[in-house]
Amino acid sequence: HDTLAVEGSGREAAALAGRADMAGQLLRMGTTTRSKAQIDEQIDFIGANLSTNANGAFASGITRYQEELLEILADVIQHPSFPEEEFEKLKKQTLSALAQSKEDPEVIASNVSRALRYQGHPYSEITTPSTVEAITPAATREYYQRFFLPEAAYLVMVGDISPAQARDLANKYFGNWQAPDVNRLPVPEASLPQFPDSRQVAFVAKSGAVQSTINITYPIRLRPGSKDVIPLTLLDEILGSGFNGRLFNNLREDKGYTYGAYSRIESDRSIGYFNAYANVRNEVTDSAVSEFLYELNRIRTEMVSEEELQRAKNMVTGSFARSLESPEAIARFALNTVRYNLPRDYYPTYLQRLAKVTRADLLELAQQYIRPNEAYLVVVGHKDTAEKLTQFDADGTLSYYNEYGQEKEQVDLSGILLEVQPAEVLDRYIKAIGGAELVAGISDMTVEMTGSVQGAEMSMRQQHKAPDKLLMTVEMSGMQLSKTLVNGEEVSVLEMGAPKPIEEADKPAIRQQALIIPEAHYLQMGYDLKVNGVEQIEGQAAYVLEVTKPDGKQSTEYYAVDSGLKLRMVTTEGNNTITTDFLDYQEREGGLLYPSKVRVSGMLPIPLEFEVKEVRVNSGLDDALFEVN
Repeated sequence: HDTLAVEGSGREAAALAGRADMAGQLLRMGTTTRSKAQIDEQIDFIGANLSTNANGAFASGITRYQEELLEILADVIQHPSFPEEEFEKLKKQTLSALAQSKEDPEVIASNVSRALRYQGHPYSEITTPSTVEAITPAATREYYQRFFLPEAAYLVMVGDISPAQARDLANKYFGNWQAPDVNRLPVPEASLPQFPDSRQVAFVAKSGAVQSTINITYPIRLRPGSKDVIPLTLLDEILGSGFNGRLFNNLREDKGYTYGAYSRIESDRSIGYFNAYANVRNEVTDSAVSEFLYELNRIRTEMVSEEELQRAKNMVTGSFARSLESPEAIARFALNTVRYNLPRDYYPTYLQRLAKVTRADLLELAQQYIRPNEAYLVVVGHKDTAEKLTQFDADGTLSYYNEYGQEKEQVDLSGILLEVQPAEVLDRYIKAIGGAELVAGISDMTVEMTGSVQGAEMSMRQQHKAPDKLLMTVEMSGMQLSKTLVNGEEVSVLEMGAPKPIEEADKPAIRQQALIIPEAHYLQMGYDLKVNGVEQIEGQAAYVLEVTKPDGKQSTEYYAVDSGLKLRMVTTEGNNTITTDFLDYQEREGGLLYPSKVRVSGMLPIPLEFEVKEVRVNSGLDDALFEVN
């Protein structure tokens, strides 16, 4: 097999964060002589692989077709067309991925960690919906013209090929590559991030979270190939890179706080980082942090055992040996040797230098690189865990952040009446949407909304008739996915046209969906209700209403302190936490206030956002609509 890699480099303005990734992906989506479909077809025909990214491209294929592959690769690198149609598709996909990751605690923790440890450096730039919306096809082209330059590129070939053949092929397919004749602004110098002066706690509150995501992180100056990289690989192996790591054995095997706890020491040509991380149960968040700090302090004050060191050497030796079976890894080794000006024997003598590392070497490096008292402690979790974390902050105060690593100004909750009763919260909601008389006068209601899932249009229609009738249909691209019917005690559910068996224990929850304004019935239906303080939801103070139904199912609902409107509902189905946000209330038919958008996260791998197209009240729905066959 032949393996090739072309690399460039670059930085981008924070306002266009995400541009580099989009530009890198667009390289493969069309050239001046090939469409994306033609590239795909030609790559498939020769049984090859071709991928592009913000830093270059990687291709692999059988030697027999090396010239065909090189010709396509050269075309992609030298003549990308950045087609607008493909750009728009990619933009939608990027925004959809951001919407999905917005609910992922690990992604949120990663964003906040990056923003904090790389302050003042381009690595701190976080891609957000607003930065993606600002990106244009011209901006992606400008990125390419600025950073994909022949004088800054490397071409690496690995396979059944001689140096002379490689040079001939490079000249044949890349020899005429010319930099575009455009004005290129100089790349600004970036200051290198520093250790924080003391330990700082950053918290992201996530409604309905049943566990906390913990990161302990900070920047380190560690370039690839430097003398400390190999011993630090061993140190990381002992501390937390796998099942034998101290963090794993302490937090999982001994304490049972988590399924796994790990660490990572990463080198980089500009600035590296350290990170120790785990997902733990809410109630042990502070205890888990204590154990993290204990292990970080222990490894920098006590020598590792000879057994630990030898086991780490065995693990790293095995991993390095397996990497030599990968042409892509060999290409990376060759590229690193040239790019970072490493000794020619850096990789050939890797294992000899690994074998010479001593316990004393690791203790010295641990004291230099493991800095638990000069770190950012990032926690994403339930707001009730926050107060217990102040003990770990050097100043005894927490900083709050949003999902994109931006510091979040806390709403002043002082002066808010906390001793409010559940009935008061519900009464204020009913009054906010139109009043008790209006709600009581609704005999039937139809709600129609639309959304999309990965480009396919989805529509939902809910038809309610008092006191206990419901017809709800969900369609995608004109095909009915589900149909739910409730007519008093009768319940029917169809999925893809076929009846779905329903357990008797599940029928009460389906019947409750027939209620037109469910909140108006909570008290009469015997729900157990409790106001559990005040939280900040999308910049608004909200009362937290814990709701337990007679069948034991629970939900957490959030009602704005100022307006009384329902902002969010969090439920749990199996292992999934489902968050429903009610956005942008507008006055509808008859004076009823109803959300214009409903966003559901956690039900599918990607969030669903529905736009409420129409709300009809008292239209005289026929009872025949609700007949259950």
